[in-house]
Amino acid sequence: MGTLVSDLLDLARNDSGRLHLRCRPLHADDVLLELHERLAVQAAGRLQQCLTALVDNALLYTDGPVILSASSGPAGELVLHVIDRGPGVLPSEREAIFRRFVRGSAGLASPHRGSGIGLSVVRLLIEAMGGRVQVADHPGGGADFQLVLAGGAGQG
Repeated sequence: MGTLVSDLLDLARNDSGRLHLRCRPLHADDVLLELHERLAVQAAGRLQQCLTALVDNALLYTDGPVILSASSGPAGELVLHVIDRGPGVLPSEREAIFRRFVRGSAGLASPHRGSGIGLSVVRLLIEAMGGRVQVADHPGGGADFQLVLAGGAGQG
């Protein structure tokens, strides 16, 4: 319930032009370790608000592990990956699922009923930090949700 209220407040702040984020350098390994330590205590192992939302979302669509990793993008960006072995996201739905109250076909077929705002909040926050969120197929099945941060974001 607290996450839902926080997400709705972020949406309202953005709509009113009052959403202000402070961006600072980060070390991807530290962020992923912090997330792991925080979520490992919770049942089935559930950073910051964006990664938490992506991990929670991935856990809804897979019975297997959720993999967290980091890589470098082609322009020197830091790419944080949240990978699951669920049904994946249809190419035709990859843009739409980041809009408010939109759920992909896998979400509509799932017994888990989400609010349809989690991924829109992820997009809102990551774009406010100068980054972007995207989803791709994971080789071997599932989805690879990626938070892409401007070059040098992982330094410092």
